Amino acid sequence: MRKHFCRQHVELGNVKTPFKKTADMLAGFFSKQTPQPTHERHCDNTFGDQAFGPAFGQIQHVFP
Repeated sequence: MRKHFCRQHVELGNVKTPFKKTADMLAGFFSKQTPQPTHERHCDNTFGDQAFGPAFGQIQHVFP
């Protein structure tokens, strides 16, 4: 039912399915090996700049 519902809305023009090149698909980054430049580009776009993380304080143990 779900597939027919989606197909019907695509045919009616309510939903657009634009073409994306394989190298630009974000799902491939999570599920397949990608070349290093593609991997780095998706990491930067997904996770942002990780060079400067938040400053962490000293770990405090709650239980003795």
